[in-house]
Amino acid sequence: ITVDPAPCNGPWTQTLHLSDLSASPFNQDKIPNVFTPNGDGTNDQFILSELKDANAYVLTIYNRWGVKVFQSTNPLQGWDGTQDGQDLPADTYAFVVEARLLQCGLTQMRTLRGEITLVR
Repeated sequence: ITVDPAPCNGPWTQTLHLSDLSASPFNQDKIPNVFTPNGDGTNDQFILSELKDANAYVLTIYNRWGVKVFQSTNPLQGWDGTQDGQDLPADTYAFVVEARLLQCGLTQMRTLRGEITLVR
């Protein structure tokens, strides 16, 4: 960006560096919205493997009444659609992910909220 005439002698120039944040592992488009824990080996867990390198990570799942049904601080541990070993019903659940990520050369704490549908 160049401003001419600029205040105080001559043109003023500022360089901006833009980053493509769509390449971030914290992109909403990369998060699945349905999973099917039926034991067939495909989509059996809600897992955010793109965040496996997060320095700090918390995934929390809530039912439609706001009751916490799952929480993990391990990005390699997904939710299998159970609570205390019991299958939860097919429904839409809310999730909150908090992760500390290295992005654009800086460590940033990011929070993402969304919904995941459990299909049985």
